[in-house]
This record gives sequence, C-alpha cells and structure tokens, in this order.
Amino acid sequence: TALSMTARYVIETGRWDEMVPAENAGNSVLLVAGIAAAKKKDFATAEKIAADLGKARETNEANGRSYEAKPIAIMEKEVRAVVAMEQGRQEEALRLAKEATEIEATLDPPSGPPEPMKPSFELYGELLLQAGKGKEAAAQFNETLLRMPNRAASLAGLAKTTD
Repeated sequence: TALSMTARYVIETGRWDEMVPAENAGNSVLLVAGIAAAKKKDFATAEKIAADLGKARETNEANGRSYEAKPIAIMEKEVRAVVAMEQGRQEEALRLAKEATEIEATLDPPSGPPEPMKPSFELYGELLLQAGKGKEAAAQFNETLLRMPNRAASLAGLAKTTD
C-alpha cells in the first residue's frame, strides 16, 4: 500500500516529518509512526502506539501465535527504546533495544525487505552510536549486515563508528 511504502521511505531516510499517524495501520506502519512521533518529541502518540503494539502482541500470544507475536514484541520494544532515548533515559533505551535484538535473533533472517521494517540490531547500533559507544555499535551494524547484506542504513552506521 501507499502507506507502507511511505513508512519504508521514512524509516530508511529518517525524514520523520513525512510520517503521519494513520488509523487502522498495520504493525509495521505503526512501528515507523511510533519512532517518528518519538523523534518529533510527540511522546504521547509514541507511547499510545507502543501500547497498541503491546495489545497486538498480547492478542497473538493469547491465541497461541507466539512466533507471530515476536516481530510485534520487537516493534513494541523499538518504539519504547526510541522514546526512552529521546527523553534522555539512555540506559533504559539501550536495555530495551538489546531485548529487541535478543528476540530478533530467534527469528529467521528475512528473505526480502526487513520485517520489522527497522531491524532491531540496526536500531540498537544507532542508539549505541548516539550514546557514544562506537565499538559496541559496530558489532550491532555487523550483525544486521550478516542477516541483511549491503543494508544501506547499517553500512552508513558502520562508517560512523570508524570516524
């Protein structure tokens, strides 16, 4: 859909202002809308989106769809991690991002575009970079590249770790 194409464009370019929250959007679009809201300091919207993702995860878990719940759990933690980082709660942000990578590590690497749209290892790397932990960030970008070779955002992040 046009909305998911916009979401993918926003997550790949970091043009947060171009993401508008949408009603009845899929989880991937919600992820991007949540990160965009956090980056724009609209924490109420970001928290609501994280809560909506949490409800979707819980519904899947309650219905015995634990594997399907994993990507949603990743997205929920990613939104909460970005909110925490943007609010200056660095330690919490890094913990949440690390938890997201631990879940993603149990999933098969994607055979097409990343799902969730923002790979958790890449997001964790970006947050580590923001926290001034270049060496640790490099390890996360490398992990993303093992799962998704030549991913532009991870290559760009990796380049920043060597500055």
